[in-house]
Amino acid sequence: MDRAAALAVLGVADGTSDDEVRRRYLALVRLHHPDVADGASGVDVADITAAYRIVRATLPSAPASPSSQAAAKAVAVAVDGDTIVVALPPDETFLALVDVASLAGTVTYVDPEAGLLETLLELSDRRRCSLVISTQGRAVGTTDAFCTVESLDAAPPPAVEAIVEELAELLDGSLNS
Repeated sequence: MDRAAALAVLGVADGTSDDEVRRRYLALVRLHHPDVADGASGVDVADITAAYRIVRATLPSAPASPSSQAAAKAVAVAVDGDTIVVALPPDETFLALVDVASLAGTVTYVDPEAGLLETLLELSDRRRCSLVISTQGRAVGTTDAFCTVESLDAAPPPAVEAIVEELAELLDGSLNS
């Protein structure tokens, strides 16, 4: 898919801001996800995600928005077993998780209001699994991202801690690059 086709899938014009592209992507995933649309929409969420990746990869650098200015400061990302602890409010953490989850696999479910995100992952050994992330803000200004991994094959699921470590590294790189 080229950039023009990706823009068409997302329904945005060339020059649309990064924040608006992200909002449009999330809205389309919510609208066309098979759990919501029962397959009647005829739009594949994988195509929407692929288009989002292409458009995001080709966006020119824009002036920093308040949320990106906050992200420009060093953001603490820590791992505690099956949980990633991020020193950002829940909404900013969730958007950052959607970004890195789309790099790690195929995002199949996004519900920012409930703080839920599902991504299908294909591991290096060809096993496939579902990663479900549930976010919850804390009064101390951090957000916990609880992770659950379930196998989609007959093989046993991978250790959740290994998946969490890799996701945390991606998130740290994304927030602190």
